[in-house]
Amino acid sequence: MLLAESATAIGGAGTLFGPLLGAATWLYLSDLFQVTFKLGTTWKLILGLVFVLLVVFLRRSIAGGLADLYMLITRGRQPAQTAPASATVPAAQRMGAVTLKQRQSPAGRQSGPILQVKGLSKRYGGLLANKDIDFSVDHGEIRGIIGPNGAGKSTFFKMLTCEVEPTTGAITFEGRDITGMGVVDACQLGLTKSYQINQLFERLTVRQNLQISALAEIRGKFKLDFLKSMNRVPGLTEQVEGTAALVHLTRRLDAPVSELAYGEKRRLEIGLALASSPSLLLLDEPLAGMSHEERVETVALLKSIAQGRTLVVIDHDMDSLFELVERITVLQEGSLLVEGTPEEIKSNAKVQEAYLGGVYEEMA
Repeated sequence: MLLAESATAIGGAGTLFGPLLGAATWLYLSDLFQVTFKLGTTWKLILGLVFVLLVVFLRRSIAGGLADLYMLITRGRQPAQTAPASATVPAAQRMGAVTLKQRQSPAGRQSGPILQVKGLSKRYGGLLANKDIDFSVDHGEIRGIIGPNGAGKSTFFKMLTCEVEPTTGAITFEGRDITGMGVVDACQLGLTKSYQINQLFERLTVRQNLQISALAEIRGKFKLDFLKSMNRVPGLTEQVEGTAALVHLTRRLDAPVSELAYGEKRRLEIGLALASSPSLLLLDEPLAGMSHEERVETVALLKSIAQGRTLVVIDHDMDSLFELVERITVLQEGSLLVEGTPEEIKSNAKVQEAYLGGVYEEMA
């Protein structure tokens, strides 16, 4: 355990080769002091001093020091490599239209349902979380899903994104049965989800977070060129900077995620989903925890993102959701209660009784 911790501290935490480099350094020095210099038990003291010096003078460990040295050497060449790609985004912003590559749907499926669910149910032992749900979303539609706590929204959403396998029923995405498919495979097909709780790499920059997501679509699940420089991956820079512009984070691209405000982190969470060029984007409570001003800004952002895209949104902010979506699906006790336009849902007596508690009764 001590060797593992020391190797990680010396080599570098959060990297693939850091602990291996640290372990090799530790073992080499211990062998050097014991065998070559024959220091006896004194080798432990000297090795401890070397460890302290490495930690003090290489604050980012050996791997981080090597990375800093590489950046210092290549800094003079970097502007020439990145300037042409980065110049395209500000131009698009000045024109008021940010373009972002979108995944092409199979031929003949640009109209009609993009997602269809038939008889979807999920049982956990004796608990029935969802029961016989039929659900359909058309290409280009913005659909909202609401329901009281315990209505089965989260389980239903997880089944749609293949995080949870349904007990019965079928899920069809762009004409393909994805029931029981893994999350990674569903994402490769173009079905992506943003999470209620931010799933971000706090120690990386905004750019690096978006690169990780964009590579999932540009390169696929695995290729042998995983050691290739990011600057040499075709289309990556354009995809990352286009996504950042779309979620209004262009000026924060090189800022560590840990320095972002909460609203910026929520926008980055949405950006991670967008960077993989999804044809269907599912948003799990994108307005959660926001102030009134942040909610207004995010609704406007989602409206701009929705242009030419298909969105399914879960949120508890009724006013914002009714303003954003075209149709709403209401769940109650794990089953589908009713579907309709925002105005129809506001005036529906079953919804008022089961969920809204009469809040919109005067608007009926």
